[in-house]
Amino acid sequence: MKKKIMNDYIVNNKLDLDLVIDDYTPYITKVINNMVGNNLTREDKEEIIIDTFFELWKNFNNNKQINTLDAYLAGIARNITKNKLKQNNVSVNIEDIEMLAKYSCYDNEFDNSQINILLKSIKKLDETSKQIINLYYYSSKPIKEIASIMNMSETNIKIRLFRIRKKLNKEIERGECYE
Repeated sequence: MKKKIMNDYIVNNKLDLDLVIDDYTPYITKVINNMVGNNLTREDKEEIIIDTFFELWKNFNNNKQINTLDAYLAGIARNITKNKLKQNNVSVNIEDIEMLAKYSCYDNEFDNSQINILLKSIKKLDETSKQIINLYYYSSKPIKEIASIMNMSETNIKIRLFRIRKKLNKEIERGECYE
């Protein structure tokens, strides 16, 4: 699929939601599967997809300035997926995500190299940092709860998250993960 801009989906000043759904359902499905794998039912995943497109439609007038839809829709899908995981008390561990990144993305139109670099970089982190990342991003725990679990201050958790993100971003910018 060639990347399209938001204007490609506007007909008579209205969003052609059917066209967006046709073009982006496989992409949104991949985003969700990369996050949760088999930790949600097919019905839950379908509900997330529907809710993602509903959010786009609902907020269309506020978001006409969006250039490409892929990042915007992926963000919506990730947030809805996190909420669904919280609702179902499901936690996803880093190894599950690594396996999905390796084996579920055979589609050449989406470059998976950054995901692989990120996963390798996460594996290189110390155990405390891995646990913080897992609790915050994959289990969707709030900072306060992570601080309690880790027996650290909230400020310390925030600082560590900032430093971890900075380190991971540098790895991705370099384009390779040194073993």
